[in-house]
Amino acid sequence: MRPDYLTFGSPHIGEEEIAEVVDTLRSGWIGTGPKVAAFEEAFRNYVGAEHAIAVSSCTAALHLSVQIAGMGPGDEIITTPMTFCATANAIVHAGVTPIFADINRETMNLDPTAVEAAITPATKAIIPVHFAGRPCDMEALCNIAKRHNLLIIEDAAHAIESRTATAKIGAIGDLTCFSFYVTKNVVTAEGGMITTDRSDWVDRLKSCALHGMNRDAWKRYSDTGFKHYQVESPGFKYNMTDIQASLGIHQLRRVEDNLRRREEIWQRYDEAFADWPLQTPARPAQGQVHGRHLYTIMVDQADVGIERDAFQLRLHELNIGTGIHYVAVHLQPYYARTWGFRRGDFPEAEYVSDRTLSLPLGVGMSDGDVDDVIATVKHVLGESGVSSSGPISRAGTATPVPVAEAESEFITVVSGLPRSGTSMLMKMLAAGGLPPLTDGIREADEDNPGGYYELEQVKNLGTEEQWIEEAGGKAVKVISQLLETLPSNRRYKVVFALRDMHEILASQRAMLKRRGQAADEASDAEVATAFNAHLREVRKWLAVQSHIDAFYVDYAAILRDALAESRKIAAFLALPLDTHGMAGVVNEDLYRQRA
Repeated sequence: MRPDYLTFGSPHIGEEEIAEVVDTLRSGWIGTGPKVAAFEEAFRNYVGAEHAIAVSSCTAALHLSVQIAGMGPGDEIITTPMTFCATANAIVHAGVTPIFADINRETMNLDPTAVEAAITPATKAIIPVHFAGRPCDMEALCNIAKRHNLLIIEDAAHAIESRTATAKIGAIGDLTCFSFYVTKNVVTAEGGMITTDRSDWVDRLKSCALHGMNRDAWKRYSDTGFKHYQVESPGFKYNMTDIQASLGIHQLRRVEDNLRRREEIWQRYDEAFADWPLQTPARPAQGQVHGRHLYTIMVDQADVGIERDAFQLRLHELNIGTGIHYVAVHLQPYYARTWGFRRGDFPEAEYVSDRTLSLPLGVGMSDGDVDDVIATVKHVLGESGVSSSGPISRAGTATPVPVAEAESEFITVVSGLPRSGTSMLMKMLAAGGLPPLTDGIREADEDNPGGYYELEQVKNLGTEEQWIEEAGGKAVKVISQLLETLPSNRRYKVVFALRDMHEILASQRAMLKRRGQAADEASDAEVATAFNAHLREVRKWLAVQSHIDAFYVDYAAILRDALAESRKIAAFLALPLDTHGMAGVVNEDLYRQRA
């Protein structure tokens, strides 16, 4: 274990910044003044925008941008749930309704298809967030905005250095907002910047950032002579100071050198974890420049045998600081309570939110610091029984219990298609880090009346096409049929297990096409909404059944706990709602929150 704590996101401040701050303090001009103007000009030139307006934070930048664009109550803005709460808070503070669209799991950025599906007559803008420094698909988003007459307000808090294949971030959207918070790639302690090519907005942005006073009111105390200011609107106190700008001027000059250092650390992490069961960041698209703000790994308990928060705590105990970016905004109490969001609304964002962990990536890190991070991550994986070749079996055995010996307690696993129940059990064992069962597993049917684990097909719906149609289009009917075969004098736990949402949408479209419906004309959101409506009806129906407990569960956890307690599978009933029964489901995107 390293002797001292490695702080996550520690800023790297050079002697040039210190000297500039001292010069500012000695000048007597420490509020908004000439150094803010110099920083604005340098930043404008760096990103290639016509105008740059320095403010007190990226949150302030986002709030001002929404206000200046003329949006208010009754309007909607689409953004990502995979962001810091400030993105959504700025929307709410302007009186606008936040509308979330799901992400692409690989890029962790907004999925343009989901964005377009979320557009309504009330939609006025899209706020794409360039997560971790990876540029969003701006070509697709700008095309969507053009088709629907929407504004693009970019949240580039992570993306100062980033660019698409054709343009620098900061010179694409109608307005772009940057952050200079203490953990960011350019640091002013607190601070932000708005860039835009809209000359008609500049005076209003500057005015609103300083109490609504007319532009350049700060000059009233300069050597040009006192001038009376006028308050043109009820503005905010969002201005940057010369002390902050003194840091930013020199931080910006080193931004490309710092990017190269972060790329070196990034490459070392990629190489070190290549053979370990961690999901590391996807490569940037052809022609993109990734800002390398966050290096995020996905800690999946099914792969590494330890839950993400426990993994983070263990790193902390070993003096390695990390971050979580982010808990999905729609799951935060205020947004869930106020806007009715719930787990399951945005499965791709939730998948990332449940697993993501950011490793230290600061330019002030030494090679020894990087070595310590790599060694400690591998050490914690090793403690969890994981090697560089992937998950390994941990100590302990699973002794099968014959059905005859546990008849009063044992509840069968309901499966969809032939053999999928066996496949599910084997995957559950693997996900729980338990040794595979090499014998004693067989389907319970007329030819095989029993086995160590009875896997009974209560209802065989036949072909895969029939299963798609029934499970997707008539979920309530299917589950009703299954439960009719079960005795009501015992309690059951019903599990909803869904695969990747993209596969569900594809299955739904395939079913619609077979029925001769115009599947291509229905948006993904419409298809997904219809599917989720069925699930909601299922849950309502289950809630009134006296012998049914309906909830979402992690299969691996329930099996592991059951074997630890009694070497019997706990009482639960798995109801498949996908095209392959339960096969291939266990290690996919399961809903973990109790309904």
